[in-house]
Amino acid sequence: MRILFGQTYVPQTSAPQKQSFASGIQPAHTGTTDIVDIQFGLSTDTRNVRRFLERHGQRLKDTDIEHSEATWQMYQQGTPESQEAVQKTLDAVRAVSRNTRVANHLQELTRPENLEQIDDPVLRRWAELLEEEYETKDPKFPEERAVEDEIGDRRKDLSALYNTFRAQLDGETITQSEVGETLQSTGDPAKAKAVWEANGEHGTHRAKDADGNPTGPSVAEELVSLVKRRNEFVKLYNQRPAEDKKPDAQHFDNYYSYQLHEYGVNEEELVRLLEEVERVTDGPFRQLQEKLDGVIMERFGVDASETRQPWLQKGNEKRLMDFDPDSFFRGKDPVPLAQATAARMGGSLDTILSKSDLYYDPERPGKTQHAFNFGIDPPNDIRDIANIDPKLQSLMARNFETVFHEVMGHGLDYQGIDENLPPQLRRLYSIETEGHAMMMGDLPTDLEFLTEIMGVPKDEAVKLSERAKQNGLAAQVTMLRGFLRIINFEREMYKNPDQDLQKLWWDLSERYLGVERPEGREDKVDWDVIHYISHPGYYPNYLYGQLWRAQVLDHIKNNFGSLLTTEAGDYLNSHRATGKLYKMDELIQRMTGKPLDADALKTELAELEL
Repeated sequence: MRILFGQTYVPQTSAPQKQSFASGIQPAHTGTTDIVDIQFGLSTDTRNVRRFLERHGQRLKDTDIEHSEATWQMYQQGTPESQEAVQKTLDAVRAVSRNTRVANHLQELTRPENLEQIDDPVLRRWAELLEEEYETKDPKFPEERAVEDEIGDRRKDLSALYNTFRAQLDGETITQSEVGETLQSTGDPAKAKAVWEANGEHGTHRAKDADGNPTGPSVAEELVSLVKRRNEFVKLYNQRPAEDKKPDAQHFDNYYSYQLHEYGVNEEELVRLLEEVERVTDGPFRQLQEKLDGVIMERFGVDASETRQPWLQKGNEKRLMDFDPDSFFRGKDPVPLAQATAARMGGSLDTILSKSDLYYDPERPGKTQHAFNFGIDPPNDIRDIANIDPKLQSLMARNFETVFHEVMGHGLDYQGIDENLPPQLRRLYSIETEGHAMMMGDLPTDLEFLTEIMGVPKDEAVKLSERAKQNGLAAQVTMLRGFLRIINFEREMYKNPDQDLQKLWWDLSERYLGVERPEGREDKVDWDVIHYISHPGYYPNYLYGQLWRAQVLDHIKNNFGSLLTTEAGDYLNSHRATGKLYKMDELIQRMTGKPLDADALKTELAELEL
């Protein structure tokens, strides 16, 4: 991601009104003659460009919606039938997006000398984004296309296999939520270890045959094979002639570098950011760890030589800061409180919640155990999936964070996009929406939320919010260090997938998180992060999202006083409304008056008191 942008911008002290982008995208002529049907001669005439983009943009959007709906059903059910539906709709998307004549026309249309002749800026941006979605691989690259199809199918199948894993403890199945609840609450080191090890069988999980016997490759084995195949795809891509690649995408060292480019992340800048985050957090993290050692010794009754065991690391920051958010939120439902918060900011969650699936259902063992937002058809069809289990009251703080992150964050983001935008502009940047989601996820411990939404007396709320703030900063330092481990592991895995990945994981765990390498796990798999399967190269978006969150929140507080105001809600909506009309660098410049940097985040971390 390029994080420098030269345009001068004066920060707004009041939010602009939500704007409409109807100009330039009126319904096209509906007669039987269509420029696409009669010729592919290049035309930059506004009317012809609009008709061309409308026809093919909507056709691709329709197949995307069907595929998103099928994927939603698979995440809800996890059945073979739902997986088959995903494959069927994926084939339909491929059939549309691989129309070579359309792709070649878009490629010509978006050459700089042709793009600048299009008068309407919305149409220009639409052409750019639609060209990115159409796969500009003509028939002279059949092997490249075949490999890409294969890795897409294998990713789908491996994600489905991963989602069917359930940890087994003493002959009983335990859910991911129950694993988290135990590691957060128990004071028994033997129990913590048993649960952690049971959950650690994720990577060795295999499919089962008709008799219930394990069969086929494990999750980890298939992931390594998939990584190698992804790298083979990039080797084929690199062999293309220069004229068949964009100027900034001529060569990639491996698939990870390729994916970073797809997300708009500059790898050299990412490496510099990783080094800066390590440097900025190193001192505070080491101090935090020393204090947490004492907490762990008291909580688990272990001596100093045992405090760095990986199964003893959860739930300690809140004990250090004398703040137990789970006890505070116990017995409360996050959903109506999220609704009240949205209303306070001038929004509504009713439509999103009516289509979402937020609660644990024991009758659906194939349902994903993770939380996701689905922008099926922004801004009108937004859904969230999660696994809130009201029985697990010691996870209520996490449940609040999940609902506010997914529904208040991602959900309101996508719901706020102007429906008059063309379909390919009704999207958001991953870094942008992750930043907003993390900002909303922090709201349940905000002072104004506690007093105005929760009804906590002011004096009590002030003390509570200060402890919550320190707890949050401590957790944030640990989270950033975790990002360093996950991101660097994936980069190194793609450089050399044949290396000892278990050793690599624990080398990085020792470096960034200070945990000890457990004995006897050399043949185990502790590095099976779901994103490595489903969203390769995605984790840097969370890191950049933290920069975005801190910078946008700082701008909101300086201009509107608080996030929980209609003015702040209007401000966010005015920028959500633009979707992908502006490039990401320009968007953050418009939102905050400066390029994206780490200044606001470093200011926050400096407030951690140890």
